[in-house]
Amino acid sequence: MKKLFASIALFAALALVLAACGTPAQPYTETTITTEPPQQVALHIATIGDAPFYSVYMDTVYADFDGTPEDIVRLLVEHGALPQGTHLLGYTLHGDGTATLDMNEGFMAEQDDATRQQQSASLGATFSAHFGGLTSVYFTAAGESID
Repeated sequence: MKKLFASIALFAALALVLAACGTPAQPYTETTITTEPPQQVALHIATIGDAPFYSVYMDTVYADFDGTPEDIVRLLVEHGALPQGTHLLGYTLHGDGTATLDMNEGFMAEQDDATRQQQSASLGATFSAHFGGLTSVYFTAAGESID
């Protein structure tokens, strides 16, 4: 019986030694991961009422974006407020509360007045809301004035 207890004790001691010989314990380190919450922009999507009044109605959709004016235009295209292929070439925020947006040539090309009004209203209202304090937004296409 003594041999049995001695064998069990020896086996237990051997198991403890083998367990201690495993991988050394790693020191405790705390990792903090911070991420910036995505920015959101209020997209103002214009729709035009029926003739003869052609009233403009605005719906507001909130979307995550990267903070750039170019991304605002991309999102307006995705939401159907601007035609596919439309993109912003450049923009100027003037000190007098106005902005000029230079769009590519496809912006408002060969469209009726109601559609042009809808697109201008969506783009102008979205930029005015995002850049707060804008009183007017002017458009150019590839640097040329849009009539």
